[in-house]
Amino acid sequence: GDGYTEFEGDCDDSDASLDPADRDGDGFSTCDADCNDTDASINVDADEVWYDGVDQNCDSWSDFDQDGDGSDHLNYGGGDCDDLNAEVGPEAIEYCDGIDNNCDEVTDEFNAVDASVWYADGDSDGYGNPNISMIECDQPVGFVADSSDCDDADSDTFPGAIEFCDGYDNNCDGSIDEDSAADASVWYADTDADGYGDAEVWDTKCDQPTGYVVDSSDCDDSSSSIYPGALEYCDGHDDDCDSEVDEDESVDVSIWYADADSDGFGDLSQADEDCYQPTGYVADSTDCDDSDGGAYPGADEYCDGHDDDCDGAVDESDAVDQSIWYADVDADGYGDSAQTLEQCNQPSGYILVDGDCDDGDDATYPGVAYLESSTSCMTDLDQDGWGSSSPASGVVSGTDCDDSDAGQNQDDADADGYSTCDGDCDDSDAALEPADVDGDGYSTCDADCDDTDATLNPGIDADSDGYSACEDCDDTNSFLNPSDDDGDGYSTCDGDCNDTNAALNLDDADADGYSTCDGDCDDTDSSLELDDADGDGYTTCDEDCDDSDSGTYPGAPEIDGDGVDQDCDPTCYFKISLSGSGWCPSQYSSCDKVYLDKTGTAPIPSGYPYGVNGSLYVPYGSSSWSSWFSAESGTRVRMGYCGFGGSQSAKLEMHEKYNGNSGTTLDSRSFSSGSFSCSGTYYYDDYPACN
Repeated sequence: GDGYTEFEGDCDDSDASLDPADRDGDGFSTCDADCNDTDASINVDADEVWYDGVDQNCDSWSDFDQDGDGSDHLNYGGGDCDDLNAEVGPEAIEYCDGIDNNCDEVTDEFNAVDASVWYADGDSDGYGNPNISMIECDQPVGFVADSSDCDDADSDTFPGAIEFCDGYDNNCDGSIDEDSAADASVWYADTDADGYGDAEVWDTKCDQPTGYVVDSSDCDDSSSSIYPGALEYCDGHDDDCDSEVDEDESVDVSIWYADADSDGFGDLSQADEDCYQPTGYVADSTDCDDSDGGAYPGADEYCDGHDDDCDGAVDESDAVDQSIWYADVDADGYGDSAQTLEQCNQPSGYILVDGDCDDGDDATYPGVAYLESSTSCMTDLDQDGWGSSSPASGVVSGTDCDDSDAGQNQDDADADGYSTCDGDCDDSDAALEPADVDGDGYSTCDADCDDTDATLNPGIDADSDGYSACEDCDDTNSFLNPSDDDGDGYSTCDGDCNDTNAALNLDDADADGYSTCDGDCDDTDSSLELDDADGDGYTTCDEDCDDSDSGTYPGAPEIDGDGVDQDCDPTCYFKISLSGSGWCPSQYSSCDKVYLDKTGTAPIPSGYPYGVNGSLYVPYGSSSWSSWFSAESGTRVRMGYCGFGGSQSAKLEMHEKYNGNSGTTLDSRSFSSGSFSCSGTYYYDDYPACN
């Protein structure tokens, strides 16, 4: 009866309050759950306005229970103290969240479902006493969440604490001083009970185990005599555990001595402490010279300047090789066999050689007369090697005819059959002897020059020239004799051609093969001699000026202009030397060394070319000749037009010339500008002619 059928959209045709009409025009009908279709502000899609008593959104909830927890707001007759939080209300469970969840005006009380149990931490070590606890949301002062402290009076005791060997369960694990304690000691087995442990066998404990010690330095735990600091012995073991065996510091170490010479005796100054004998060492220390294998205690003593037997004495009387010495009073090198001493070193006045038959005479001893005997004891006063023929008693006699004169003896040095004792006048010359072979009354000792010819002897001068037949080269001609009257070193016996003129002799001073006795015209000049080499009939001594050219000789026909002096007649040349600051013609650089002959017709000598080394040579016929020099007849030379002026000086010389070679300077004149003027005409007179 609501005016709407099911076909017209009535959602419940059995309930007149439900129909499809939208009476308030809000887009919702009662069939759309609009709980007040007369008010457009109320519908299922409207926004709820709380606490106004109207259900704007038609959800049937209390308008005073905004959080939908079933309890109205405390201010609107309900008990909800926080109507915006569905977890807060009178019937809610209390939590430890800083909110009064059950609205009993107490926040986070002890009966909160998530309240914690807190345990007293009396020692403030962060671990609580399980026997004293509180239930609270927030941690009470002096309480902690942990309950595992086994001693809440000791802050160093708690679970996980470092365990120490102190009689307490520091880490609360129920055990005391276990092996893992931080300060537990490592103990080492001391099997030999010497107080030193074996580093290879150990145990970690708080308390010392039986048979263990804290030390670990025992190197042999099976022997109680082996440990660090023990006495080291020479026993093949490391007794003191220093990793060395039988070292030099062992208490029973031996001292060994160097035996460098391997004689079995050692040098006290070269010692070595060692358990065992080192190579080259011995136990003995009594060697007095370890560099000599023959020197040691008990060795034979020798006369060698060494203490061979090491008794502190050198070359003493027990030396096996000591010598017998003989007194030599006369110091002649031979001793008296009856006067002896036996010792190593030579006593003063003694020698090793005996056999002197007279030790008071130094000219008497064995072998002194060595030319007669090398062993017989003779006397030789004159030391000529021959023994006296009348010596003292007990001395062997010799054959010397005069033992006071060394020149008189039995020597025949020249082997002529005669000695000086036989009258030989010169025993060094076999040609001189006392025999007169030719019976002329003269021997060679008497100056007989030929003892086989009786006509030749010092007593004959047949030509009466003052020279005997033995001295004269011809004793029948008084002109020939050994005298050098002119003192030129040659006599007539030598072939001197004139022994009264020293300039004539056999010398060839210039070595040209000719002497003055041969006719050499000048024995001081080898170019002048007697050979005619070119066969022109003239020699250089004949004034041949070129002995190699048969067409050149004195008087030969002269050929003009060929530069050869065929007739050997010298030509004269003049030379002028100028110096100073004067001027010369422009075509010349200096005025020096100009040659010309006295007639002005001869050519310039060979060897003086034009312009050498800045010097000027003007040959005859040059374009400048007439303006420089002109020659006059006779001996005059004219100079002109050379520009000579100022403070210059000049020198004019005249020379000889042979075959192109400048010859001797015949004359020389010097003059200065004060004497003449080159710019005018000047004549210089009075030169000597060449020929």
